[in-house]
Order: sequence, then C-alpha cells, then structure tokens
Amino acid sequence: MDNQAEKDGQAQETSPLSEKEKEQRRVIALLKLETLKRVDLFSQFSESALRLLAKDCNDILVKKGEALCVEGAVETSMYVILSGEFEIYKLQKKVDVAVSGEYFGEMVLIDSQPRSATVRATTDSMVMQIDAEVFTKHIMDDPVHFFSMIKTLSLRAPSSGRHQPGLSNNELFCA
Repeated sequence: MDNQAEKDGQAQETSPLSEKEKEQRRVIALLKLETLKRVDLFSQFSESALRLLAKDCNDILVKKGEALCVEGAVETSMYVILSGEFEIYKLQKKVDVAVSGEYFGEMVLIDSQPRSATVRATTDSMVMQIDAEVFTKHIMDDPVHFFSMIKTLSLRAPSSGRHQPGLSNNELFCA
C-alpha cells in the first residue's frame, strides 16, 4: 500500500462521527444502562459503576435464527439481552425463552465449563457481551460487587432450594 492510501485509510478511521451515528451510540448507551439497572446481578452497582460497565461491553446484533451460544462450546462471555427474544435448548429440546433484561452465560465466568445449552435468537436481537476481562475488571476486582453477584447466583441455583418464583433454572444456568 502506498503512503497516500495509508493516509487515506487513517483519515477514514479517525474521521468524526456523523450526528446520526452519535445519536445511535447515545441511544445504545442509554439502552445498556437502563437494562443493566433491571438486572439483579448488578443491583448493588451505583449508576456510575453501571455506566463504566456498559461502556466496556460490546453490543452485538444477533439475527433471527442465529445461535449466540452453542451447547458444549468453550467460551468466556455472558450476555445481557438488550432487545429481542431467545430460545434456550438443551440436548436439542427447547427448555425456555429469554427476553430483554434477562441474561445468560454467567456461569461460564465462574466455573469455566463448556456451554450447557444452545441459545438461539427468535427475533432480530441485540445483546451486551460481558467477557472475562470486563467481568474481572468490574466484578471480580470489587468485593462488594463480587459478593452481591455470588449471593444472587446462590439464590437462583437449582440446588439451593431457594429459587425465585417466576424464574426457571434452565433460563438462569443455560449457557
């Protein structure tokens, strides 16, 4: 590549965002923040901590029919559903449905085991990906956040006998 082409490529990468792109980013940032506020795992986070978490997470568009997680796969991310709907399958049998404000895959960040279910979008959807690095930075490295999360997960665990009504174990520990 010649120098001019390199400069042109660099100029494109650093060009300012259009007003439309800025507005889209603001809307997504607000959606991420408002969704995180509803997630029980993050109930002890201050609004400023939630903003920092949201900023560090990727937002991913998932097309209808696309599998975000595949049973048996080894991955290191959990997901919070920002919009849309997902079906959860274990051994190719539908076991649950998850919608906006719900999350899945959190156990992989704790136990590093392969995915226990396949999660497939039933509509065009958007999720926020919380990978292991972000999880460590915002949750594991903060004792208050970490213990709050462990408490929430223990209340929801199938073996605890203290499962919250209206929440299925399959949904919570699916991926």
